[in-house]
Amino acid sequence: MIYIVKRCQRRAEGSLLEELEKLREEMLRLLKELRRICQELRPPTLDVFGLASAIRSHTEELKPSFVVDLDLMDDKKQLPDEVAINLFRVYQEALTNVEKHAGASRVEVRFTLSPGEVVLSVRDNGCGFVVPQRLGEFVRQGCFGLMGMEERAQMVGGKLWVVSQPGKGTEIRARVPLMGRQEDG
Repeated sequence: MIYIVKRCQRRAEGSLLEELEKLREEMLRLLKELRRICQELRPPTLDVFGLASAIRSHTEELKPSFVVDLDLMDDKKQLPDEVAINLFRVYQEALTNVEKHAGASRVEVRFTLSPGEVVLSVRDNGCGFVVPQRLGEFVRQGCFGLMGMEERAQMVGGKLWVVSQPGKGTEIRARVPLMGRQEDG
């Protein structure tokens, strides 16, 4: 489509030429945004190098307003694809929540892998909050992030914990057992 607009621009003049240029610029902007969204949906680094590399790469590209300390075991793409993508989404949503709500200056992302389980932890030094008994209570307030993280952990047989107190920061921890799952990946 961009090429068609460019061809039309060669034949156009005056205000039509200006409108076609605006159209072309908007199409390029949308294409760039679509590429960004596609990369966030399934980062190529995740498929090629694994979860730890995808987290490193995403953190470098993100340039958050807080310091991010990474303590990541190299998984060498050993995780089943479904586990890797769901844990990546948990990490992504946790950082988004820190950026939007926590007012944190520092975040620690830790990823450990053992033969029986994988654990992902995102801990911040932000403002914290009162954690309800059920994360679903946030949905009534129009907040879906924590519930979505919990559902992602459950989709791969795992569990999500949210530990927080006002003034004490927050930790999101996802644990996924891997026993009996190795054949799946």
